[in-house]
Amino acid sequence: MVLILGAVYKRDEYSMLLFDIDNFKKTNDTYRYEFGDEVLSTIGKILKTIENKEISIYRVDGEEFAILFTHFNENFAMESCEYIRKRVENIHWKHPITVTISGGFSKATKNTYAKCDKRLYKAKGSGKNMIIYQDINEGDVK
Repeated sequence: MVLILGAVYKRDEYSMLLFDIDNFKKTNDTYRYEFGDEVLSTIGKILKTIENKEISIYRVDGEEFAILFTHFNENFAMESCEYIRKRVENIHWKHPITVTISGGFSKATKNTYAKCDKRLYKAKGSGKNMIIYQDINEGDVK
């Protein structure tokens, strides 16, 4: 059993996506906090469309979110991650801006959160607007 974000899961029966909104501070500074709140609210609505008994969504901090996929199905989880990323990228805002997210994904491990966090920062450093599913030094890249 593993405790993640206040919930208990059996090892190997879940996966996790950790993501945040790219350039969110700059968006807030440029378009003001009211627009930043609109961005957060809109992304929250997108996340609510996929939430169910096997997908739990958490706002971790500020513009960072975690999604836990239980009863692990790798293809479903990865498709869900890409669905979220593409939906966010394709939103038309009232300001001339494209909002994107970057994230890290991991199957259940001893350090799932840490792996997701490492991959999130790798996505940020690799150009943003992407989900990193596996580090190159871990084997095949997906």
